[in-house]
Amino acid sequence: MYHYRIFDRYKRPVAILAVLADSHKNWKPTSYGFTVLGSKLSLEFPLAKLTDYEKRLDELLESDNVFGWITAAHILTKKTKKLLECRFGLLPEWVSEQIKSAKSKDLEAWCEAVLTAPTLEDVFKKSDVS
Repeated sequence: MYHYRIFDRYKRPVAILAVLADSHKNWKPTSYGFTVLGSKLSLEFPLAKLTDYEKRLDELLESDNVFGWITAAHILTKKTKKLLECRFGLLPEWVSEQIKSAKSKDLEAWCEAVLTAPTLEDVFKKSDVS
């Protein structure tokens, strides 16, 4: 476990935080453990679930906190991909790659463009904001 390796090296207590970026809103584990041959290991930790911040997107985008920006980018990426898939079906690899490397302003523009663009290609042509 990484927390022990950090403790062993720096001789300081280590805080553990789980940050989950999955889409399962109700899956919120706060512990991990296992038992093998009578030995038991368990770990409890606080949890941050990125989907819990979806309603605070505007606040995150205006924040001075880098973690707020990262969370906002994650939320916008998922939202953009979902909108594109609903409108155009399974996305080709080039679209997924463009979404992964996009900036927040690109993602916001694509979310708007998907409503009126006749084709997937038009979403990205009309919204070339980079």
